[in-house]
Amino acid sequence: METEVQMPAKKSLLTFKTVAISVGVLIIAISALIFVSASDDFEKLFKTMTTLELGKPYLASCYTVLILLAGSKVVGKNASKARNAAGVRRMDQYVYEVEGSESGSGAELPKVSLRYSGPDGEFNRAQRAANNWQETRDLELCSLLLLSIAINYFVLLPAGLMFVGRIVFAKGYKTGVSKRLPGFGITQMGNYLSYFLLLMFTIKGSTL
Repeated sequence: METEVQMPAKKSLLTFKTVAISVGVLIIAISALIFVSASDDFEKLFKTMTTLELGKPYLASCYTVLILLAGSKVVGKNASKARNAAGVRRMDQYVYEVEGSESGSGAELPKVSLRYSGPDGEFNRAQRAANNWQETRDLELCSLLLLSIAINYFVLLPAGLMFVGRIVFAKGYKTGVSKRLPGFGITQMGNYLSYFLLLMFTIKGSTL
């Protein structure tokens, strides 16, 4: 049975993919920022917001999303460390099974864990994929709404990446844990593109 805690050989590949995704997102974000910042509409936006005294509420909203983002990352890392330390597979608890012998002792005692194979395993992974989106959906929605004020229809780029990425993520995750990585990468591109642009607009607005 293949689990994430039993796949150390794939860690280097995952690290490489993470670095590649990060570089790709950075390039896209910088290009988008240069394009948007150079447009007259972008300058008019901040002038209009200043005239109507909407700058502070907008910046406050941006800061709020960034703070919530930081908090969610801390909580997520905390849970991941605990999961890895306990050797728990990356799924929530839905369909269970008893593993181990009833005659065991100490560390060998049987335990109740998730069904990992067959239709039950597919269901667990599919449900986990749905819950995974729920964990970040509020932040994604807030960031996209704030970005839509600044970049209008260009917000469809990160939104589209999130949409496609989540579907690919869910379909792949149902098949197997490692199959979720392509969708994860696409989703992260959309997420971090929106967060990076939001951070840049927040910094720019704070200097006006």
